[in-house]
Amino acid sequence: MKTIIYGGAFDPPQLAHHYLIEQLDRMFHPERIIIVPSGPRYDKKYKTDDVHRVEIIRIFIEELRKTTKTVELCEDFMLGKISETTTLGMDTFFKERL
Repeated sequence: MKTIIYGGAFDPPQLAHHYLIEQLDRMFHPERIIIVPSGPRYDKKYKTDDVHRVEIIRIFIEELRKTTKTVELCEDFMLGKISETTTLGMDTFFKERL
């Protein structure tokens, strides 16, 4: 199964994020594109408060699903369920689950 994992702050999600995800879908025809917004980090301040950022990202995913049916949202990092929100932490998380 071909899966693309796209992590980032998405603070806020922008048209460039939307375009890139659509292009990934068109070019690689994955079965899943998993969007992984980063969670709380000691070394990063987000522009948007957590409550609004979560809601904005959920709306962004809803809009993406109109053109990209394979997109999924992994909220575990964004909601602070996973403490390690680095690339290595995300890599480990998905190696155990995919």
